[in-house]
Amino acid sequence: MEFPQKLNRETLSAHLPATLAADLYPITSWRDHPPAAAAPNLTAPHELIEVPLDKSQASTVAPRDLLHISQLLNPCAECVAGSNNWAIAADRSASGAPIVSNDMHLTLNAPDIWYQAALHTTALNVTGFTLPGVPFVIVGRNNNVAWSVTALLGDTQDVRIEHLMTSNGVTQFQLPDGTWQPVAHHPELIRVRGGHDVSLDVLTTTTSIGGVTIPTPIISPLYPTEHRTLALAWTVYDPTTVNAPLLAVDSAVDGPSLVAAFSSFGTPALSLVYADVHHIGYHTIGRIPVRGPATQNAGHIGSPIASVPIDALDAAQIWSGYIPYDKLPAVTDPSGGIIATANSRIAPDDYPYYISNDWFAPYRTERIYHQLTGRTGLTPTDSLAVDNDLHSELALVLAQRYAYALDHADAGALAADSRLHHAADLLRGFDGNIAANSAPASIVAGTTYELYTLLLTAQIQAHDGAAKPAKGEPTLNELLFLYTWHNQDTALENLVTQQPVRWLPSGYPNWNDLIATAAAHALRKAPSNLDSWGYGLAHPVEIAHPLFGSQGFVSRLLGVATGTGRIPNGGNANTVRASGLHFGPSERFTADLSSTSATFANITTGESENPASPYFLDQFGAWFAGTTYMTPLDHTTATHTLTLTPQ
Repeated sequence: MEFPQKLNRETLSAHLPATLAADLYPITSWRDHPPAAAAPNLTAPHELIEVPLDKSQASTVAPRDLLHISQLLNPCAECVAGSNNWAIAADRSASGAPIVSNDMHLTLNAPDIWYQAALHTTALNVTGFTLPGVPFVIVGRNNNVAWSVTALLGDTQDVRIEHLMTSNGVTQFQLPDGTWQPVAHHPELIRVRGGHDVSLDVLTTTTSIGGVTIPTPIISPLYPTEHRTLALAWTVYDPTTVNAPLLAVDSAVDGPSLVAAFSSFGTPALSLVYADVHHIGYHTIGRIPVRGPATQNAGHIGSPIASVPIDALDAAQIWSGYIPYDKLPAVTDPSGGIIATANSRIAPDDYPYYISNDWFAPYRTERIYHQLTGRTGLTPTDSLAVDNDLHSELALVLAQRYAYALDHADAGALAADSRLHHAADLLRGFDGNIAANSAPASIVAGTTYELYTLLLTAQIQAHDGAAKPAKGEPTLNELLFLYTWHNQDTALENLVTQQPVRWLPSGYPNWNDLIATAAAHALRKAPSNLDSWGYGLAHPVEIAHPLFGSQGFVSRLLGVATGTGRIPNGGNANTVRASGLHFGPSERFTADLSSTSATFANITTGESENPASPYFLDQFGAWFAGTTYMTPLDHTTATHTLTLTPQ
């Protein structure tokens, strides 16, 4: 959980009744399937989980400041690091050996963020994906083992409200034991090409963890309207966490040696899914802080860990160490023969440590298990089909509920609207696939957006008063954009399926009328022929060169494509084939451990960063069509040779 999200939650929650704010921030779902837990009972009744809000401090930071920093850190609004990975046991595989697959969801760039590489030396024989400048394969396979990762979303950051005192010109901060220490000054010089260099005086307090004292920079200057002193505690500031043991990883001889190699991996926290020639396994990797005594971190439900800024003197939040590597969630050869992660909850209900309160909604993980569980004779082709799956169980549930609401709306104008009845007919026939040409997918997406707007706008106004905000006060639009909880789609499913009366805005006698109103607002943006409202028209994909753009003036000037242009696309954050305008699977990888030749991989664009090169966009067609290439580990036929001679 990143620090802007904690500040966003704090500010938005201050403008909603506590019970309603709690509904917006769920930490579990009845669909969760942690790797080390038994399969969820999907027939069991499930209740809306209300999580008490954390102990609050009054926020003074303006939403526009929060939005500004969020946009600086992530200018691509829909680009949230995700990913899918899974492993198939030998007895489920057609080849009699395990299969590992992975696609990492990141910002789509030209060239791709990843570089495909194979390393063949006397000590290494490995192929997969690396980053420019990294001398080892980060995700891939060797003769004996294949591995893949997804973002864990572990909570490795705390925003701390510091207590300062200035005496005789020296500013000090208070430690939890009541003593005081001087605030440290760290000068930073930012060199500006063609301009004046900028000198920054970065003020820091400290955090002690595992006997190591690490700097904790004061981030309040990022937020001009913030009057508290906020400091960012982050595991990455601990030099012992900046370690990537990739040589040991690339040379692992089996699953246990691979897991052992990752034991010193520090950051970011990831979910590792792997297989050797006989076994499949899962292990959380990376450092997760233990806050307060370990006994206070029991589980994820009712955890005392704050998802908003905390008091730096709160003993329950002090980092007392890291979760021991051998205590992190892990499993080998589960009985179902399938392991899958897709950024949703990986901590079982009885797990004794706190890892996170905010996982991604579990729809992708659930879908992967649904596609693979109980099947035998699985092949890499089956894995590629899962990679490209566009089904959203959430969209299907919403479509059914929306259709019912449109059929039963009581308000006269809504009940008589023929377009709403046509929309209901389309929703009834929806199969849940977010295809580029799907009109029902557009109706679901549009109605959902308008429904969230209606719900939050009405409740914020009811809490704050309907009068126009005074100068300096946040606008409704600013507050709406602060709802950035990763698991917000679980909240949406809970609200739409259970329809709690406490969320009904004034003037709406029932949820049917509310949903119908949201749908009517959405249809204002639809074409006159509702059947032609293809989802992909409003949800394209575009991969553009960072300097030259996509297919504009520079492309015409150079006479070559500098990007893909905007292409109608299917999928969303809850489909295995996750997608956004500049976001999606940055690579695809499948390895069948039966043979070194049974390896398949591709990236989004090509290996070259030069638009004039034939290798700039040569893989895009296959990536977009959902196909891939054989990438055998023992490939020895060279088309080109580049010799680097040191001077």
